[in-house]
Amino acid sequence: MKKTILGTFSAVIVMAVMMVSCGGASTPKTSLKNSVDSVSYAYGVSMTEQGLVQFLEQSGVLQSTSNIENEYQMRIASADSTQKEALEKEMNAKLDSINKINAPRLSQFIKGLTEGMSLEEKSAYANGLSIGVQFSQQMLPQFTSMLFGSDSTKTVNKDQVLAGIVSTLKNQELAISKMEANGMV
Repeated sequence: MKKTILGTFSAVIVMAVMMVSCGGASTPKTSLKNSVDSVSYAYGVSMTEQGLVQFLEQSGVLQSTSNIENEYQMRIASADSTQKEALEKEMNAKLDSINKINAPRLSQFIKGLTEGMSLEEKSAYANGLSIGVQFSQQMLPQFTSMLFGSDSTKTVNKDQVLAGIVSTLKNQELAISKMEANGMV
């Protein structure tokens, strides 16, 4: 059990070192000088533990290491002492490989998170980013699949989608009327 914990701890250390060496987003200094600092920090830890990591995995920002860890922990538990060491090395190599992939992605996420938290409370820019991401990652792929089928190589033209949105928002003359557009879609 201690070796499994040590292996997992080692993987976390390697990931942290890689983030720093890859020019990753720096972690703000922890400074718990009063109860507000402490509860603020605790809230950040709690929010991450209550689903942020899973959300990042589901949305494709991070690749999960859970399946590898679970599989190897089961194999290590039933292995003899000579096999355990080899399995731990094998598991750590696989975790390192995934952590190398995750490090730059995590860095970019942290950079975006930091920027987003620094914006004004009801920033139009932040809302634009959020909706742009929803269009890019959810709505356009769904529309493309609906339009061309899920196995098609054709995709919706993002530039024209954006042109239609911006023209409509700015009340500009439209190449296709609103009524005609609604009928086409």
